[in-house]
Amino acid sequence: MCDQTSPSIDLLRAKLIGDANEGVIYGNEEEVIALIDTGAMVSTISEGFNESMDSQPDLKDLSAQRLDLKAANGENIPHLGYIEAAISTPFVDGSVTMPV
Repeated sequence: MCDQTSPSIDLLRAKLIGDANEGVIYGNEEEVIALIDTGAMVSTISEGFNESMDSQPDLKDLSAQRLDLKAANGENIPHLGYIEAAISTPFVDGSVTMPV
């Protein structure tokens, strides 16, 4: 059995897990650090972040869509609805308006 604190276990953890893939984006022209997950099926923001935005967009209802968001572990992700946000990055000209 291997000691949990051995250097080889720490090296293995570092290679398996790695750093979070975060970067600067602009949501409705407000700079934020975001988790960049190109494999995600949805883009989300927290209720607190939405409320802190200088120009708060209208929250749109999703109840008619019967959308069940699930985390990787299968648990439901509660949601209040969606906003349309203009998303841009420092390295691409223009923005894309998308539901988050």
